[in-house]
Amino acid sequence: MFGQRGVSGLANVDITPEFAVKLGAAYASTLKPGAQVMVSRDQRSISRMVSRSLISGLMSVGVNVQNLEATALPLSGSLPRL
Repeated sequence: MFGQRGVSGLANVDITPEFAVKLGAAYASTLKPGAQVMVSRDQRSISRMVSRSLISGLMSVGVNVQNLEATALPLSGSLPRL
């Protein structure tokens, strides 16, 4: 499931909203309380659904989220990655 470019799979088959919430919560649990996480996506509607689910999981553990929404890849690619 984790490849060279992050999590991979088919939307609504492998990557469901429930999976994205759990992934966000699991990732957030490895961070310090009050940590900051930036989330960006492309312009497809499925990406919006998955990013909102991921943000919900992150926030459920107490992480501060900055949602960049639909951001150009060259711009968001220059941001630090974890």
